[in-house]
Amino acid sequence: MQQYENLKYEVQEKGVTITGVSNNKFSSLKIPEIINSRPVRKIGFRAFAGHNNDDSCNMMKSVELPYGLTEISGGAFAACISLEKLSLPPTVKKIEASAFYNCTNLKEIEIPDSVREISETAFENCMHLRGITLVTYDKTEKRNRSLSELFSGSPENEQKYPKVTEKKFIYMPKDKTGLDSSFVSICNSEFTWKKYDSLFMGRISAFSRVKIALFRLSEPAGLSDEAKKMYETYLNTNCIEFIEHYVKTDNLKILMMFGNLGFIDHNNINDLIITAQITGSNNALLYLVSYKYKKLNDMM
Repeated sequence: MQQYENLKYEVQEKGVTITGVSNNKFSSLKIPEIINSRPVRKIGFRAFAGHNNDDSCNMMKSVELPYGLTEISGGAFAACISLEKLSLPPTVKKIEASAFYNCTNLKEIEIPDSVREISETAFENCMHLRGITLVTYDKTEKRNRSLSELFSGSPENEQKYPKVTEKKFIYMPKDKTGLDSSFVSICNSEFTWKKYDSLFMGRISAFSRVKIALFRLSEPAGLSDEAKKMYETYLNTNCIEFIEHYVKTDNLKILMMFGNLGFIDHNNINDLIITAQITGSNNALLYLVSYKYKKLNDMM
């Protein structure tokens, strides 16, 4: 075991593996691209998790991972409970089981199109994570430069970094253990919206289906006519019951999605307003009254 500043590491055949830290009392961390003249390739097993939650890097709010990193091992960031967002470099190919287990405040993560394998349990118990943002990079440029050239820091080389060509947010339903494993497993370089839509009638809850249907109809990238009909049919089947639930729970965000898609209309608006009044759902009530006046042109 060797040490570079606060980082513990091992030198292996393919490069450096980060194995831990000597002092975990820090809020931010930047991992270098090169240590001891070798490229950093891997975040090792439970590198920042310690052996239990008490000695994990639970104060770390941000971490900058190096270009050239290819693998994030199992449990690497487990219980990093202060970590809120993370962007993986466009060289990562593998994310192993429970890599971000119990990152309870993780809200945003960007995964590059270089990823070939992502474990179904990579984001287990990440209850604040709504989904994953997939990032596509420009692959047209040839990059045969050495790491020293790439990271020389000169403006000329900086312009040659891979350019982002697309970012797409993928909403994922949750179960009691976090993001649904079936949806997580398809979020790699071979992701397609067809695969995503095919999971709709799988073993997920009714309200997860509602949110997926609303998400896909609101963000219809790659939405086939067949899939669109499937989502619309599902929502129309029990439309009133679904909307009433979100009125009673005062869920303004979901209500607005129903409204924007036209599922709130002259036939149900008055009943929904009464429901909001009875249940004391003030946010829903204000929205519905405004919706009736502005969208349906009904005078109160």
